[in-house]
Amino acid sequence: MALHIFRIKAFLGYFIYQIPQNLAGDVNNADKVNRVFLGILDNALQNNESAQTVYQKALFALRTTVKLVRNVPQCSIGLAYA
Repeated sequence: MALHIFRIKAFLGYFIYQIPQNLAGDVNNADKVNRVFLGILDNALQNNESAQTVYQKALFALRTTVKLVRNVPQCSIGLAYA
């Protein structure tokens, strides 16, 4: 489970640079992607959430990103790996 979460974070950390600034918003570099995932993990520890819950939150971040950029031509190559 942890490996899947790490792979999602790693992909988003790489992929964020292909997303246009107007779509990326405040999460516009790999450091900020890391902060989002650290927030997810910190929240999970504080609330004693399961690994499955953390995985679902990571998947939600991935799915949201894919939905946001699926029609952006410059993101098509990166989406092939999602």
